[in-house]
Amino acid sequence: MRLLTILGWAAVGAALTPLSDRASLVLPARGGHAAATASQHRLRRPLIALWLACAFGWLAWRHGLSPETFVVSVYAAIFVIIALIDLDHHLILNLVVAPAAVFALLAAFALPQMSLARALVGGATGFVLMLLPAAILPGGLGAGDVKLAGFLGLAAGFPAILTALASGIILGGVATLALLITRRIGRRDYVPYGPFLLLGAVLVLMQW
Repeated sequence: MRLLTILGWAAVGAALTPLSDRASLVLPARGGHAAATASQHRLRRPLIALWLACAFGWLAWRHGLSPETFVVSVYAAIFVIIALIDLDHHLILNLVVAPAAVFALLAAFALPQMSLARALVGGATGFVLMLLPAAILPGGLGAGDVKLAGFLGLAAGFPAILTALASGIILGGVATLALLITRRIGRRDYVPYGPFLLLGAVLVLMQW
């Protein structure tokens, strides 16, 4: 029975692939930015399906069909959309982050390990911690990264947001260094930081 639950929820995640991919292509245009075209990377949808199936399956194995599974599964789908848009357009849209933040606040009432206070403190902490380097080093982090950190703080709560941001920053730094060493990018090239912040949050949320 448990195996069926895991496989069934993993299938639900994989079934969201077309919707997640389509949202990442359409939402930038609705936000007033240039319309996206279908990705030239033919492995894009299979990779999205693999991520969502694994994430949903892991959550079903860890928590069963519970509030934790539902909430973090929604986060997994949202993270895909945010990451794809950031990779394609170097944008983190209010059109995505604002509703996600509202969902995170509502989810705080449904999760036993969360509370509204933890969510709000986490959101404020994430926002402020990313705002400082963005203000000191303009051009490195954008306003979208700051707002994303605020949303991730609402989702992870305090003090988990500290681990999430630290993990994301370390992963981003290592990846950027590797790209520089291999000369895939130059020193002046832009590297989207949103996906790394999201990955740091994933490492935290998947351990609930």
